[in-house]
Amino acid sequence: MNNMNISMLCILFFGLLVSFVHCQICQVSGSDTITAIDCNTVRLVGRDLHLDSNIPATSKLVVLNLNNCSGRIDDHSFSNIKHLRSINIDNCVLEKFKVPNLPDLKDLDIRNSFLPRITRASLKNGKNLKRVALSENKVDITSGSFQDLTALTALDIEHQNITLDKHFLRGLRNLILLSITDSTVTQISSDSFTEVPELLDLSLERNPIQHIENGAFDPLKKLKNLNLLDNQLDKLDVTNFKETRNLESIRVPARLVKNFDLKKFLEYCPRFTNFDFSLSDCGEPEVKSLGNQADKLNAYVYIYYDGIDRPDRC
Repeated sequence: MNNMNISMLCILFFGLLVSFVHCQICQVSGSDTITAIDCNTVRLVGRDLHLDSNIPATSKLVVLNLNNCSGRIDDHSFSNIKHLRSINIDNCVLEKFKVPNLPDLKDLDIRNSFLPRITRASLKNGKNLKRVALSENKVDITSGSFQDLTALTALDIEHQNITLDKHFLRGLRNLILLSITDSTVTQISSDSFTEVPELLDLSLERNPIQHIENGAFDPLKKLKNLNLLDNQLDKLDVTNFKETRNLESIRVPARLVKNFDLKKFLEYCPRFTNFDFSLSDCGEPEVKSLGNQADKLNAYVYIYYDGIDRPDRC
């Protein structure tokens, strides 16, 4: 091999090396007080990240975005990033996942990613997390995984395979907002919500729910808003709401209010103000019957369609 070929090979190798190193570096941007770190196609090895510049010393809020990354995240990951408040993981393939031991971490969002099974051990370092969102991930979530997230106030789960048993929400005594949508919930048991007495907003939209056990909502004495749109229920039993005295609104399919006893319902829920139906239910006889009941009772109950009071198509 002549000297020219050797030189060309050296240049090519050096170029590839530089490209590889460059792709492992995360970009820092933002203001003096808020910093974003973007890592694209980075191989995560469970330790400090390589940054293209220093994080401003005045930055008090750091957001880490991991896109199309691979590797592992564990207890000691990202330890060189102070004030890391939020981690967003999108379209990543992770061989190992544990919430890092970061005292300022408040928000965790994982979407469209492949992860090992999520267990209690996976999340044990998230004691200061306020919000967790899991959407369209290829992952199994073990019941009871969230029990150490005692500061959590919002849990958003979408397109995940779960069973809403009595252990699933264990330990979430401060949870205020729970949204489980487009998932696999088929039944709400009488003990499904015993661990979340502070819940104000509950959405179970687009789940194949077939049955709600008597007393399922009894622990939710502070509940204000309930979304049960798009399910496989045959009816909505008024007695399920005998303990939800603070309920103000409910979103349901029109078929579930057929032969609905509005008078008894309002006795259970004296602060109730509005039903919200899908726009496709506009003009359905069940809704008209409900409106007639409200008129006869002289009750201040409003009927909305997708949040609209009087849509034109009705």
